[in-house]
Amino acid sequence: MIAGVVGANGTADDPRAYAEKVAHRFLPNLLPYTVGTPAAFGFAEWNGRSLTDNASDVMFSIASNTPIRLGIGKESVSSKPSKIFPYVPVAS
Repeated sequence: MIAGVVGANGTADDPRAYAEKVAHRFLPNLLPYTVGTPAAFGFAEWNGRSLTDNASDVMFSIASNTPIRLGIGKESVSSKPSKIFPYVPVAS
């Protein structure tokens, strides 16, 4: 499916090779994190992710090999996560 989207948009010279790289990045379904370092969940790099990272833009951008902006960001989170586990904000 990714090769089809990337091929239709013409965003990679070899859509199939790009799709294989994406599959290897996503599988196994495990998000890496190096303890003691800042979380980063972006188009180019993953190192865990914060609770307010824009995961949908990153995933759509990777799948299409072109920037996708849904207009959702950290500012969209009206109740910020608490600083302690389980990070659920206090109900108001």
